[in-house]
Amino acid sequence: MPGKLETSISADALGEDASNAVETSRPAKQRGGHRSRITGLEHLPVETTEIIPDLVAADPAAFERIGEEVTELLDITPARFFKRRIIRPKFRRKENRHLPPVVAPVAPTPLLGGLPAPGLLAHLLVGKYIDHLPLYRQQSIFHRHGIGLPRDLIIHWIQKSIELLEPIARAIRAETLASSYLQLDETPVRYLVPGSGKAHQGYLWVAHAPGGSLFYHWGIGRGAEQLAATLGENFCGDIQCDGYGAYKAHAKANPGAKLIACLAHIRRNFAEALDIASDQHAARIVQLIAHLYQIEKDLRKSKAGPALRESERAWRSAPIVARIKATMKVAVSKHRPQSPVGKALAYGLRHWDSFARYLKDGRFEIDTGRVISDQNSNAIRPIKLGAKNWLFFGSKEAGHQAAVIYTLVENCKKHSVPVEGYLRDLLTRLPTTTDEPSLATLTPASVATARHRKSDAA
Repeated sequence: MPGKLETSISADALGEDASNAVETSRPAKQRGGHRSRITGLEHLPVETTEIIPDLVAADPAAFERIGEEVTELLDITPARFFKRRIIRPKFRRKENRHLPPVVAPVAPTPLLGGLPAPGLLAHLLVGKYIDHLPLYRQQSIFHRHGIGLPRDLIIHWIQKSIELLEPIARAIRAETLASSYLQLDETPVRYLVPGSGKAHQGYLWVAHAPGGSLFYHWGIGRGAEQLAATLGENFCGDIQCDGYGAYKAHAKANPGAKLIACLAHIRRNFAEALDIASDQHAARIVQLIAHLYQIEKDLRKSKAGPALRESERAWRSAPIVARIKATMKVAVSKHRPQSPVGKALAYGLRHWDSFARYLKDGRFEIDTGRVISDQNSNAIRPIKLGAKNWLFFGSKEAGHQAAVIYTLVENCKKHSVPVEGYLRDLLTRLPTTTDEPSLATLTPASVATARHRKSDAA
């Protein structure tokens, strides 16, 4: 043996001493700027192993310690299954033996009379909806750990868990609809119809309040009725979206709703036309749009608020917006209406005044990119990534279940709340939490706000 081993764990996974243990270790050597960097090491618990040379171990009194050599490695312990046994002792009064025994109340479990604990249910949900692992793959992983879980039982556990989590999704929806400015988008997802042997087309709609929360709505169509079901009857505010006709029909039926066009969709038409053939007008418009995006990038970098954004746009962006519109008006007469550039010009002119509303209100974004890609979340892409694995929803009901869990998961990402820990905590609390005021405090946005207040107070 090279030496005697003395091992100790200096901090557990959630302990406060973990950061202290990392701080006392020798700092890592500085790497060149061209090297990729590993992040998050400073938050890890530290397990320390000390190797004493055989010569020193044989005669400790003959040596004195003068320093140490430290080597740090990144390691992992595979997930492990264990049985959580809860024992509730029963007691009888010595003086009143005729009275009923005294026993602690049974702790509520997520699934009444069920075997899975909150940690296992959260792990299953994360595997399916974040890691995009089909259930048969999760079964294979469990089998490697010596646990055989029937797939129909896993499906039942997931369905019941999502039913329990649904009130939180409704609270997030109410939280999102409280905003007077929303960004909307939809993405197609196929679903099976039992007995038909065919997969039909459904849609997951996502409504996002910039700076706030977001939620998903599942519908089997893409018409205005699904948009109405997404927003409800009482929403009055600004809706930023693409040029799909359902939005216009909804705004016409709801005078309180006003539309803002998305520059990304306008630009995309010109970019696609340039992929087919070069055109000086399309190229010029794309170039000018790039200047608008650079201005927005500068504003984000300076962390400008609504007032400053409105002011900066007035003198920097407004002249460019006017120049693009003038360029489109000149170019539209020089292109056939059915040509790629002609279609791009028609679409752009039709929605340009609606898009230009972003100049007048600093709350508005330049496009709906925040629906597709936010700082911490990506509302549409996880669905597309998942679909590459599971291809379609197993039923209409599965689409609704996905909307519920995606609402929770993506809000966790958006508000920097650890997903699996959050779901575990919810599944522990929800069996005994049913009133709406309490449920409203359990949304990821509320949890993040409470955490920040606690941090500021400390």
